[in-house]
Amino acid sequence: MWPNLIEKAKEGGVDVIQTYVFWNLHEPQPGQYDFSGRYDLVRFIKEIQAQGLYVCLRIGPYIESEWTYGGFPFWLHDVPGIVYRTNNEPFKYYMQNFTTKIVSMMKSEGLYAAQGGPIILSQIENEYENIEKPFGEEGSRYVGWAAEMAVGLQTGVPWVMCKQNDAPDPVINTCNGMKCGETFTGPNSPNKPSLWTENWTSFYQVYGGVPYIRSAEDIAFHVTLFIARKNGSYVNYYMYHGGTNFGRSSSAYVITSYYDQAPLDEYGLLRQPKWGHLKELHAAIKYCSTTLLQGIQTNFSLGQMQEGYVFEDGEGECVAFLVNHDSVNKVTVQFQNRSYELLPKSISILPDCQNVTFNTATVNTKSNKRIINPVQSLSSADKWEQFQDAIPNFEDTLSISNQLLEHMNLTKDKSDYLWYTLRFEHNSPCNEPILHFQSAAHVAHAFVDDIYIGGAHGNHDVKSFTLDLPITLNEGANNISILSVMVGLPDSGAFLERRFAGLTSVEIQCSEESYDLTNSTWGYQVGLLGEQLQIYEEQNSSPVEWSQIGNTINQRLTWFKTTFDSPEGDDPVALNLGSMGKGETWVNGQSIGRYWILFHDSKGQPSQALYHVPRSFLKNSGNILVVFEEGVSGEPDKTASSATTTTNKPQQKHVAGAAGVRSMNLIGSLRVIELQLVAFVLVFSASGLVPLLDLVFPALVSIYLLLLSRFAFPSYGSVGTQSPIFHGSMFFQAYVVVGTIVGLFLPLAYVLGGFGRGDEHAVRSASPHLFLLSVQILTENVISGLSLFSPPVRALVPLMYTVKRIFVDIDWIHNVWLNKTLPANPHFKDTAWFWFGRGLAVANLVYFSINLFGFLVPRFLPRAFERYFQQKGEIYAKEAEDKASVIINKSHTLDKKTD
Repeated sequence: MWPNLIEKAKEGGVDVIQTYVFWNLHEPQPGQYDFSGRYDLVRFIKEIQAQGLYVCLRIGPYIESEWTYGGFPFWLHDVPGIVYRTNNEPFKYYMQNFTTKIVSMMKSEGLYAAQGGPIILSQIENEYENIEKPFGEEGSRYVGWAAEMAVGLQTGVPWVMCKQNDAPDPVINTCNGMKCGETFTGPNSPNKPSLWTENWTSFYQVYGGVPYIRSAEDIAFHVTLFIARKNGSYVNYYMYHGGTNFGRSSSAYVITSYYDQAPLDEYGLLRQPKWGHLKELHAAIKYCSTTLLQGIQTNFSLGQMQEGYVFEDGEGECVAFLVNHDSVNKVTVQFQNRSYELLPKSISILPDCQNVTFNTATVNTKSNKRIINPVQSLSSADKWEQFQDAIPNFEDTLSISNQLLEHMNLTKDKSDYLWYTLRFEHNSPCNEPILHFQSAAHVAHAFVDDIYIGGAHGNHDVKSFTLDLPITLNEGANNISILSVMVGLPDSGAFLERRFAGLTSVEIQCSEESYDLTNSTWGYQVGLLGEQLQIYEEQNSSPVEWSQIGNTINQRLTWFKTTFDSPEGDDPVALNLGSMGKGETWVNGQSIGRYWILFHDSKGQPSQALYHVPRSFLKNSGNILVVFEEGVSGEPDKTASSATTTTNKPQQKHVAGAAGVRSMNLIGSLRVIELQLVAFVLVFSASGLVPLLDLVFPALVSIYLLLLSRFAFPSYGSVGTQSPIFHGSMFFQAYVVVGTIVGLFLPLAYVLGGFGRGDEHAVRSASPHLFLLSVQILTENVISGLSLFSPPVRALVPLMYTVKRIFVDIDWIHNVWLNKTLPANPHFKDTAWFWFGRGLAVANLVYFSINLFGFLVPRFLPRAFERYFQQKGEIYAKEAEDKASVIINKSHTLDKKTD
């Protein structure tokens, strides 16, 4: 995507591409460097150079940027005596090594401007002033050292320190924020230019947060104000294109999509009117750039909330900026004996001090909308396979400690997951036991003897959470397994190396006493079994014993796999994961990032449901999709791939996943079936062929089911969540097909044949059976789509109708075996018809008796009650989780990057 993105930026009037250098990617182990493939920094810079643009290289090497661990490789954490970002010798040693490595690479390729290359600026450190105070004098010494070290590398181009007002000469202090034209105090030395290294076009989004929308008008206003008021000579948009945080690269709670509201969105598509409005601004500024750089600035008042800035050079060139700070009213001002109307909160640019060529609040570019066109539905369940991950017990773990260990120090950022396991001996009375624990991680799932009992999570603003879960303890040994989960590592703050994550306390609370397990003997396992097997890798997936996808309603920690073909065309591709819960996804071994659909924002919607799959990740056909799902909400067969385009016609906006299309098709089919069944029922009811008792039976059953749903087994589901109670094997599916033929199609043929032959006896014998089966199927179809009916109530429908139908089938047998005889000298067709009726009656009695006593009673009904009580337990666990974790679903506020 690099050439295309750079081309679009250049077309938008951008002159410089600014990029961070990611230490954790390029030096995954001390002294081991990786600049291959997507990490090829030199190739990226040369591509920028090839398109005639410049580069600002922000080496850092601390970068923050909502990148896991702020860009630091986690091996730094294990360096003895290290303290990050202060006057600490171990840290300075490794920081200097990496910085020198990057500078040497750039020099060897001739990429600095002094060598004729495109790099015109470099950055050392990043927003250090935000955390400098806790370090005291050691922080100040570190700033001086970092500046001296960077300048000593002799790049031939200036170095900058963003948000560092006391940046030592000759390093340039720069501004970050949304309003640097108002907040920047200016360069700390008269020989330094006024630079804005981060103009936030939007803001990063966290799980549970909503997108931050910054208008094109507001961005343009503050860019123009910075140039006019601060003599600004450089403005960088953060971000002009944010892209995607693939893999596990996002920092704590940050979604996979990054700055999607930027002028170039996550997929590299133009976001209008931002892109077009800023392009016009850039053209207006460049038109008079010589005067702005060489002219003398004067400032004057044009009213109570209005002002003007004029730049004049010695050759008569003049540029004016007329500013209206009033955000409500438009005003008319006088400038050089002319009247100018200024829109609310706007700046007019007059490149000749006479004619307005651009006003920041006048947007000429039409808005567009991103279209998500569903092109493939991955809804065929038989194409999906699954692998159930293991829940380790204490005996399965190799790492043992007599205390709760810190999460990140064990996982080393190799996995989001850490198992805490304990063997609890229960030999004393413990009534109403509660498992209570507190965690400083992001998510926790608790299991007792391999049975899931509940979970909880925090959020970006609440750094820890507690959970109280009712449990059942067996006499003797009980295995407690708690899966601690990090959704990205922290990326900012002082003393980052001291951060603690994971369980902080665990106890079992009984009505008699409590058992503090915090300092008990705990076993630890880093990562999941599937991660250890690397089953997401193409070459490592075959040895794993995948199985046909089955009933996933109560499964947790499940891996799913399928294949799909690449959509035609060259539009960007996205996966709609809206039917999943929480986990991670891989395509052809490449992780496209974490997903957390269940974490809703303040509007009740997931923060992200569409996940970008670059076409460079795809093959023409046979792409392997692997999805790991932590919870029970994942329905991989509702995943869809979509093509993404833009349009300038807002009314054509269409955002629908193929899962939604699939649901509409299914509902349409059910409507047809239901109409046919209603027609059958009405015909049989009006024909007089069905006894009164059989006609009344459905009404009595319906009343009984409603009473059960109201008073005995209320539903704990929601609309659209009713899933099949029983998923059978291929043999079971064949058994169902046989039942449909024997119980529905052949009796229907028998009745219709009876009408054709004038055999009223055959018609009356089989009609009650067909009537009851039609009502049963109609009832099952209707209640399966309603959240009113719980699994036990749904299971009672086939049970009650089957019992009734067995008695009806006995009457059928009595009629065709005892009350009907062959005429004298019958034809072969008459004999065949006679024995067909007798055999069909017996076949139905046998089949539905087997169905009742071999399946419905011993298997189907118990499964329904098991499902019901599991749902009930999960609801109670969720209520406890909500009370304990104080989860706040609200939009994220700009807490650490404030102006």
